[in-house]
Amino acid sequence: MSTTTLRLLEPDIDDFPIRCGTASLGRNTKIQLCIGSPHSNPLVIDLTHRQVIGRGEEASDVDIKLSPFEAVQNGVSRRHAALEVINKTLTISDLGSTNGTFINGQQIPAGNRRVVRDGDELHLGSLAIYVFYSR
Repeated sequence: MSTTTLRLLEPDIDDFPIRCGTASLGRNTKIQLCIGSPHSNPLVIDLTHRQVIGRGEEASDVDIKLSPFEAVQNGVSRRHAALEVINKTLTISDLGSTNGTFINGQQIPAGNRRVVRDGDELHLGSLAIYVFYSR
């Protein structure tokens, strides 16, 4: 008697709508950062590589510059945090900032990484950043 092995195919997550709380990024998923309010005009970011977030002063090695959003007044460090996709999952890590990085009210210890889901609220110092996934 022969046995046939069935291969279960993973459904393509791009075939499903994005729901609040989703953690998996599909091939065509974009990340939108709404700064200060969930209804502000979003910054659409390209996450083909690690993105450092910070004040973004002149000649800085920061990818996402928050100086136009009153970063200094809100306690954002020059190099505050980093966003990175690891295994199709968006993560954030604190880069040793002075005023901390928070996700949904929970502080991220310096050097630690946390998963960022669609609809999460980040705080860099006291600057609120709302994260949304879109296609």
